[in-house]
Amino acid sequence: MDTELRNYVYGDNLKRIHWKASAKQHSLQTRKMTQNPRQEMNLYIDLYELKEKEMDKIIIEDKMIEAELSIVKYSQSNGIPVNVYFEQVGTKKLRVLNVSDFEKLYKESATLKFNQKVTMNELLSKNIVNAGVCIVLVNRLEDELCIQLQRLMKKGTEVVLLYFTLEIEEKEKIKIATLRSLGICVREILREDELMDIL
Repeated sequence: MDTELRNYVYGDNLKRIHWKASAKQHSLQTRKMTQNPRQEMNLYIDLYELKEKEMDKIIIEDKMIEAELSIVKYSQSNGIPVNVYFEQVGTKKLRVLNVSDFEKLYKESATLKFNQKVTMNELLSKNIVNAGVCIVLVNRLEDELCIQLQRLMKKGTEVVLLYFTLEIEEKEKIKIATLRSLGICVREILREDELMDIL
């Protein structure tokens, strides 16, 4: 059900604004996304090697893993099945349905190496889903990925993109604005951001 409300955050889909509640509150209110417990979620994590200073790499990598685990733990606790896809000497898929599955994912995530050889677009293409929710965690915004996300949206998949970066350059701002205009929920997570404020 689509019943919980929260304050509007830049980038929220305008279709999710609850206009009646916004008028009463005198501030924009967004319907909080809630999922049908039977609906599957697919999470893709980009483990491509970052070309940043070592400390910056560690911070971004840690935020990505923390986001992955937070999303999956929330979903698992609420009875939402999650498939987690990543590239680690071949594509891996971990299905999380219960606490035991989450513990396996947690242990696997602790040993992940950011040395992915394929693009995120290739990972998505090989493991494409056409319905439900698709959450993509990336540390770079490639044109091909943006096109792939648009295709998913057209097929009825709800797409959420979490972009982890140190700073957002002008060309990324344009890509993000385009994706948002198409109804894709995009969140930028910068070095200083707290995940609790974003997720």
